[in-house]
Amino acid sequence: MRRIEAWGVFLLFLLLLPVFAWGEVNTVNEIVAVVNGEPITRFELQNQVQSSLTSSAGMPERQQEASDSERTREVLRSMITEVLLRQKAESLGITVSEDDVKSRVKRIRQQNDLSRQELKEQLRKRGTSLEEFRQKIREKIKVNRLISIRVRKKVVVTEKELRRYYREHKEEYLQPREVHLSLILIRDRERLKELRGRISSGETSFSRAAREYSLGPRAESGGDLGFVQWKDLSQTMRDVLQDLDPGQISPVFPLKGGYALVRLEEMKSGGGEFSSVKDQVREKVYTRKVRQRYREYMEKLRSEAVIEVRL
Repeated sequence: MRRIEAWGVFLLFLLLLPVFAWGEVNTVNEIVAVVNGEPITRFELQNQVQSSLTSSAGMPERQQEASDSERTREVLRSMITEVLLRQKAESLGITVSEDDVKSRVKRIRQQNDLSRQELKEQLRKRGTSLEEFRQKIREKIKVNRLISIRVRKKVVVTEKELRRYYREHKEEYLQPREVHLSLILIRDRERLKELRGRISSGETSFSRAAREYSLGPRAESGGDLGFVQWKDLSQTMRDVLQDLDPGQISPVFPLKGGYALVRLEEMKSGGGEFSSVKDQVREKVYTRKVRQRYREYMEKLRSEAVIEVRL
């Protein structure tokens, strides 16, 4: 009797197994979106979600806080974008040669220091084959050429735009003007004039005189103040330095209740004038316009497409 019951349970298991198996396959092949008649399956979506989790493993924790559903929706939206771009590239007859694919794969192997066999092994661990990888490369090159034709080449940056952006973001490009100074500061004006004469004649050096006589900062280091930003100097000091070349010594002038000599060691003029940063400005403006043009182009493709999301 027990054998008959056991056999009945086994038969029931065999009968139900195809149902369970079919349910699992059906879930995997479930269509989560249709783009102009082309389906995206849950299996494809799950693979892309897993890839996104792997690629974000080293990111700050707060950037990984998106819920599973949010991440899945973001990935699906990205997949829809890729399908739209690929479909458009194919409709325009954009092609990619076998040599182009080989060259790109070779470059990827070289950048990652991988042999052909090692690349195949890495792909196998990620559940894909070399041929599937090559097809993905082909599609990416095709899409990149589409974007180049329909986005990048449509972007024009004028001189007027460059100058306007520079004016609005000038502080990003200006570098502070700096001067390297040495200072001697004493209370007796006549004594300092005499000391200046001895330095000019070569009887003593500026640094030695500073060590022996200066009451100012860094006297023990020959009065070397290092680099000081121009904006931090007093107007009196600026007026004195304005007429000096590197290596020259100033006349005696009043400073902080005493009298001073400064030697201009070096001057770094503030960079950031439009002419010197024009290429940087152009790159910034161009990148902004390309992004804007890309957003507009994708909005156009989406508005013209028939997209059904079933997620």
